[in-house]
Amino acid sequence: MRGVGQGIEHGNVLLTSLPVLGVRRHDLSVVGREPRAALEVDLAWQGSRLRVVVTHLGLAAHERRVQVERLLALLPRDQAITVLLGDINEWWLWGRPLRRLHRRFGSSPSVRTYPARLPLFALDRIWVSPPWAVTALDTLVGPATWSASDHRPVIATLRPRGTQALQAGE
Repeated sequence: MRGVGQGIEHGNVLLTSLPVLGVRRHDLSVVGREPRAALEVDLAWQGSRLRVVVTHLGLAAHERRVQVERLLALLPRDQAITVLLGDINEWWLWGRPLRRLHRRFGSSPSVRTYPARLPLFALDRIWVSPPWAVTALDTLVGPATWSASDHRPVIATLRPRGTQALQAGE
């Protein structure tokens, strides 16, 4: 994906050691704004399917509202555990995009991630459906994370019933 006027390539990525069953890229771009997408990856985990969706939403409020609507419309409600994670860029805890995501996935604990050295805002989120699959949520702190991004990484530990824990991060 090419940035507007930047001449550079950028996008979303998911790094995993789990077997990949399928990958889908969903365009979430809004006309006149920077290109945005969601990467939906099906993984094999503990004999079942784990759906992980990675995204980075836009900076404008109207843009995020459109992107969240598209995102929710494309995610089926099925038996797969679904993890939605990324830089949601929502500065307002009562903003419509967060309210819509909370209604669908349940409340996501908000951990402050931006700016990385002294975070004030919870811009990066992880939602898991069903919510009982999340056993812990935290951020990574330290010089290595400060040089990697202006946001702190968020890590969630997942544990479906009767299986061992798995860490997912943004």
